Amino acid sequence: MAPRRSKRVQERLQKARDKLQEARANEIVTKKNFFGKTNTTMIVVMNMTSYNEMPFLRRLLTAEQNILIMIIHDYKADAEITSCFLNDIGIAANYIHEHTNQRAREYALKNFDREKIPILVTSRKVVLESQT
Repeated sequence: MAPRRSKRVQERLQKARDKLQEARANEIVTKKNFFGKTNTTMIVVMNMTSYNEMPFLRRLLTAEQNILIMIIHDYKADAEITSCFLNDIGIAANYIHEHTNQRAREYALKNFDREKIPILVTSRKVVLESQT
């Protein structure tokens, strides 16, 4: 049984699912008003199937633009490793997985939405799981 989620979390996860379907792996998507923003922000959805994408991620992190980065891993352990690695080297990143409680998900998504913490690391199951 899937955990219960608030309507706000469901809406944000649906937006993330839509973004995943629109963007192929490592494709940069620019869209106006993503997550209700009024300025143009570059949105990057990365499907991290291996750690070969790290050089691409490093180039993104050194860019001087407003960038929101969502990193999606197949397994939650890989997502946790990436999040911890980014935090260890001084880059703020939030991490959510299928067992994260509702309050923590809302906090992570709110910070991502407001660009306070512009990197969200997650597992594929969170993005693709069916709504309940």
